[in-house]
Amino acid sequence: MVLITPENRDATVELLTRLVGIGADFKLGDGVAQRRLTPHQVRDLLVTELPKEGREAENVVRDLVRHVLPLCNNEASPRFLGFGHTGADVAALAGGLLALFAQQNLINQSFAAPSATFTEIAVLRWLRDLLGYPNPLVGDVASVWDVGGVTTYGGTGSNAVAMLLARENAVPGTLHEGVREPERMHIVVPAGIGHYSVKSALEWIGVGGRIIEVPTRGYHRRTLLQPTQGLHRDQMREDRHLLRSSGHTRIIPALGKIL
Repeated sequence: MVLITPENRDATVELLTRLVGIGADFKLGDGVAQRRLTPHQVRDLLVTELPKEGREAENVVRDLVRHVLPLCNNEASPRFLGFGHTGADVAALAGGLLALFAQQNLINQSFAAPSATFTEIAVLRWLRDLLGYPNPLVGDVASVWDVGGVTTYGGTGSNAVAMLLARENAVPGTLHEGVREPERMHIVVPAGIGHYSVKSALEWIGVGGRIIEVPTRGYHRRTLLQPTQGLHRDQMREDRHLLRSSGHTRIIPALGKIL
């Protein structure tokens, strides 16, 4: 392992600058992928045994650019009609690079992330403002419990965190005492367009994959739940531990009470 030092600083900057150029050219590519191989071909190309000897970073980078990058999907391509995100946003790319160098661990403020902790708090407060939720005065923010939110990553991780929060909101004390009566915990999702991670998240948090699908009308427009649609009348009356979702792949249960 070669660490950055004053002696190799210029060579390191040259290598990383070259990689930024390669990355920018990749983002600006017109096609979704430069090469297409079958899964078996990709496996045989990239899955190898543990090397017996290490290699210099220059050689590793050359192999990545030659063999891995051409097979990657360029989601910034005008021909890619999948996810819309900030992957080509200049500010996001710059922030990602700086975060990689800063290497702050948000596990705590005093030792691991002296300034990054408060940067995250600021962003969460901005998001709360945009959503219409009140924020305490800056001077009153003395612990994580005063922030009113948490940063999550990706749809699967976000759904898992949302289900944990919904479970605790529906049955306070579950975090410390464990799950009680999991058969009374369900979530309502639109039929046919739910994300697979919703059920997985329920299973991960120990309440079982209890999904209630509700028919939709039009394009992803949720119909109000009727007693005959997905839930029996008795279940609707007795089930006080219903975990509700807001729709497609991002679940925000009982947002007003959680934040």
